[in-house]
Amino acid sequence: MENPLQSVLILLAAAVLVVIVFRVLKLPAILGYLLVGIAIGPYGFGLIADAEDTRNLAEFVPSSRRCAALCSASGRLRLC
Repeated sequence: MENPLQSVLILLAAAVLVVIVFRVLKLPAILGYLLVGIAIGPYGFGLIADAEDTRNLAEFVPSSRRCAALCSASGRLRLC
């Protein structure tokens, strides 16, 4: 897929569906996330290709969470 937003939406939708099923089966949600990543990634069904945009997004999300956590811990940013 060429559009990174479409890739993210597919990943998010698949993760939500699989985690709901895993919760019903009383299995840990992390196993659902791992299964989705393996299944729709470039080495599974290939719905999300191994592209530079995907790698950039994977690097951006954790760093933005860390920044938000540090800012909220210091009291300078209110997230709620």
